[in-house]
Amino acid sequence: MTYANRQWNLSNGQINFANKFESVLKPFLTLDNNLVKNDHAIFNLLPDIKTVWPQATVFPILVGQNYPISKLDSLIKTISQNCNFDCLLVASVDFSHYLPSGLAEIHDLKSIKELNNQNLAEIPKLEVDSPQSLYVLAKFANSKNAKNWNLFFNSNSGKLSNNSDVETTSYVMGCYQKSLLKNISINTKTVLISRNIDKDKS
Repeated sequence: MTYANRQWNLSNGQINFANKFESVLKPFLTLDNNLVKNDHAIFNLLPDIKTVWPQATVFPILVGQNYPISKLDSLIKTISQNCNFDCLLVASVDFSHYLPSGLAEIHDLKSIKELNNQNLAEIPKLEVDSPQSLYVLAKFANSKNAKNWNLFFNSNSGKLSNNSDVETTSYVMGCYQKSLLKNISINTKTVLISRNIDKDKS
């Protein structure tokens, strides 16, 4: 896992590094400003963060795809202990990859179900590019008793381009929050049936 401790000069202003977390999180991380700077999953979100929360500082972390889930619990505990009411954890993750729109929707149904239910045993198995990031997000939310999942939007590039055959990347926009109402468990199941598929024609 790597992090960056630099300032970010954006088209709509500057975002500073949240240095108050560096001493407690540094034991888990490796500093690499160049690697983090060039990662679109982080950089592309920063102008929106600057617009919505102009005074916010950021502590960007990259979690590698092969990083063991079992090693994340100590990091999550440390973040939870040091993040209070004024702290927001954002996970920037590509969801289903390289599938046509219809199959991407099936993958997303599974992902949304497990995020909604905060199923920490299933989230690491999701077909996304960083299940580790989603695991951190869900477990952090759970530690803060933020168990109410709100889904804002879900789509994929095939639906947006009105092309059901093109390889897609899908995305899910949602958040956890505390609520007086108990979150409703989702019990979605998917079934795929195929018959007499001609490999030469399809």
